[in-house]
Amino acid sequence: MFDKYRANTITGLYLETYAELKHLLEIKEHPEVIKDDELKVESLLNVYMEPTNRCNLNCAFCARENMNRDFAMLDMETFQRTIDSLPEGTYLTLTGNGEPTLNPCFYDMVSYASRRGMFVSVITNGCTLNETNRTKLMNSGISRVQISFQSLDKDTDERVMEGVRFERTLLQILQFIREVRLSGAPVYICISTVTIEDGREFAERTKEFWKRMPIDNYYEGTLLSLQTDSKGIKEFAMKSEDYRPCASPWITVKVNADGTVNPCPEDFSGKYSIGNIKEKTLGEILNSRKALGFRKASLLGDMKYLDEIGYCCKDCNTWSKEVSGSIQGVMKRRLPVRLGLVIHELSGDRSADIEFLEKAISFLESGETDLIHTLMEESPQIQQKDETLYPSVPKFHEIKKSVKKCRGGGVLKGPA
Repeated sequence: MFDKYRANTITGLYLETYAELKHLLEIKEHPEVIKDDELKVESLLNVYMEPTNRCNLNCAFCARENMNRDFAMLDMETFQRTIDSLPEGTYLTLTGNGEPTLNPCFYDMVSYASRRGMFVSVITNGCTLNETNRTKLMNSGISRVQISFQSLDKDTDERVMEGVRFERTLLQILQFIREVRLSGAPVYICISTVTIEDGREFAERTKEFWKRMPIDNYYEGTLLSLQTDSKGIKEFAMKSEDYRPCASPWITVKVNADGTVNPCPEDFSGKYSIGNIKEKTLGEILNSRKALGFRKASLLGDMKYLDEIGYCCKDCNTWSKEVSGSIQGVMKRRLPVRLGLVIHELSGDRSADIEFLEKAISFLESGETDLIHTLMEESPQIQQKDETLYPSVPKFHEIKKSVKKCRGGGVLKGPA
């Protein structure tokens, strides 16, 4: 059932964010009069929390090789205390520099945050989705499951996602999709692929495979530089673009497994910490002097300041035209697209056609691994409406008139 009240709250948050970003572009032109209050944040679109920075894979594009942090597991007590400080409706994504499900408390974390009224999402490589864990995840209250999958070609997938067992992992992913759809659980399922040269010849077949599955979205993401720490950074040919202020410091934050907080979600190596949730509340940290200084430098393009704190913002591709992570790009492209996806998550409208899914499972269970030259060529393509995977995007000027701001406080204003 569509929850119109939560949809109204979420839409109000996005409209407020749009207005705040627009104001930032205005004050950027007059840096001499910028006040501290204008650098503070009262709401965030997403809080990223890292259950652990340990991982069972060694992906070709990851930044883990450059990570200077010790391995850690976020403890349940610290997690609960942070969740308790966030208002109902906060969008929480469990991800980071490791595989979230490796934290023994992971499923309890999801359940706790869900009971507290959070939208809880996880980004996983799917390797741990055995029968027991599939059931726990499906019943945890999770809102969205994003599964990283690189290629339908076995050799490519195992080369790019080093350590993965292609047949077992793909079968587990497909079984999870089947179990969720047959149960009717309101879980939004997304499959994501990072666009790189390795395996590009199989990209269209991989995309076609997932578009025929009863999932909600198939996402091909641009390879991010991750503060220039991505192992695939050499593939970038950063064009000569004038710096555009990045939107990330104003709409997201990253909390690491050791409790440290990075003001940039692309800071996978933990180069610059603005505080620790084991010592202060997330709200206090987000509006600390270090946080305000970073946001001002990011807004004004003060590369000297950013270089001194260890951030290579000038060489990061998040704010580029291709990625659209600048304030202008987020306002024009990302906000409306993301709002459309979140509303789609709330709609509960899920595909239940599992015929092709069942055939793929049968192939894998029979020991077949070359799905490109067997399953894909034997099964005629099923035409799907684009909106099944790419929901219509609301336009701000169309919804602005009918939506009232109904949030009772920002992400920083925890319960009394």
